[in-house]
Amino acid sequence: MLRKSFFFLFTAFILVACDAKQTEQIESSDSQQTSNVVVETIMNRRSIRSYKPEQIKPEELDVILKCGINAPSARNRQPWEVRVIQSKETLSKLNTDYINYTKIQNPELADRVPDYDVLFGAPTFILIAGDTTEMYAHNDCGMLVQNMLLAAESMQIGSCVLGGIIRYINSPQGQSFRDSLLLPKNYSLFIGVVLGYKAEKPDAKPRNASKVQIIS
Repeated sequence: MLRKSFFFLFTAFILVACDAKQTEQIESSDSQQTSNVVVETIMNRRSIRSYKPEQIKPEELDVILKCGINAPSARNRQPWEVRVIQSKETLSKLNTDYINYTKIQNPELADRVPDYDVLFGAPTFILIAGDTTEMYAHNDCGMLVQNMLLAAESMQIGSCVLGGIIRYINSPQGQSFRDSLLLPKNYSLFIGVVLGYKAEKPDAKPRNASKVQIIS
C-alpha cells in the first residue's frame, strides 16, 4: 500500500514538473518570437521615396503618433511638439514654395528641380519641433521619430525622414508656414517625416560594421 502511494506521488510530481517545463518553454518561445518581430521590423525598414496616392487610415496614424510620444525623454520633459499635415493643397503649396526657395538659394539647380517633389508624393507629412531651451531636446525628438518609423513599418506603411524642407520652413522665407503650425515660444522645427503606403521596395543600403567596436 505504501509502495503504491509513493508511486502515485512520484508520478504526479513528474507530471507537474514536465508541465511546468513545457509552460516555461512555451513562454520562452513566445518571448523570443516577440523579440524577433521587433528585430525584423528594424531590419526590414527602408526609406521610401515613392508612395501610393491614397491616405493612410486614421487609426493607423493614431497608433504611429501614440508610439511616438511614448518614446523616452530626459527627465520625462517630453520637449516635443508634433504637427500633422494631410491637406493636398497645403502639401502642394509647401512643395512649390520649397522649390522656389531652392532655386533662389542654389541657382545652379534651377533647371533640375521644376518637377521635384520634396515630399515624394506622400499623403502625410509630420513635423517635429523641439524646445530649444532643453539640452536633450534633439535626442528626445530623435527617439520619438524612430518610434514612429518603426511603428509605421510594422503596419507596412512607408516613411522617410526629411531635412531640407525643415531648413526652408525655419528660414525667413518659411515664416508664414511656420506660424501656421502654432508652435510654442522657444520651439524650433527639428525633423520632418513623410508617411504613406509604399509604391517601391528598395534594397537595404550596406552598413559599415567596422564603425562598431566593443571596448573591453
